[in-house]
Order: sequence, then C-alpha cells, then structure tokens
Amino acid sequence: MPLFAFVVQGPPVSVNAKDKQTRKYQAWIRTVREAARKVWPDAAALAGDIDVDVHIVNYHTLPPLDVDNVIKPVLDGLNSVVYDDDSQVQRVASERIQLEDMDYPEAAVRAAANLYSEFLYIEVTWI
Repeated sequence: MPLFAFVVQGPPVSVNAKDKQTRKYQAWIRTVREAARKVWPDAAALAGDIDVDVHIVNYHTLPPLDVDNVIKPVLDGLNSVVYDDDSQVQRVASERIQLEDMDYPEAAVRAAANLYSEFLYIEVTWI
C-alpha cells in the first residue's frame, strides 16, 4: 500500500542538466518537494530505520527523458519531506508511458491527464 501518491506537473528536468546548480534544476527539485508537501503537509520526514520504495511514472507527449535521468532530481525533491536522507530509499522504479497509450488506472492520473500534457505520478511505499 502506498504511503502516499501525488502528481507533479512536468516535463521533468534531467539529472544531466548542464550544471546541477542551475536555476532550472533547482526549481524542479522545489516543484517536486512542494507537490509532495501538498499531499503530506503535516508529516515530518521519516527518520531512523524506516525505509521506502519510490515508483516514478513519467506520462508524456513530448519525447521523454531517459527513465534513469528522472530519478535523482525526484529523490532530491523528496529529501526532507519523505525521508531524512536518500539512503533510506531501498528501491526505485522509473518508467515512462506515452499519455495517449495509457488507460489511467489511478484517479489522480486520470485527473492529471485532463489537466496536463506532461506530468509525473509518484508513489512512495513503506517497506
């Protein structure tokens, strides 16, 4: 069962951004962090022996980023919201799905598909 799930309007920014300190890269991390906080606004980051799995789905219409390039900025954005340190992440799954090819299994995905042409759906699960 997911600890929580949320949507981030995209398209995502790649970990291969020219310089990780660029405004665009840092703005994307803040965007992910703010989206996570909206779903889990009163929660403190999970500390201690609690580990998590993160599942990232990039729904796209534009040519997508490589799935591995999406991961690091998302994990950085979840840092301090979901966990104290990304060493608590035990497993990450990242995939991409062309928006027109999917059947919208989750209500949040159906709603996002009506609003955005590019977005991420992120689930975080306790393990």
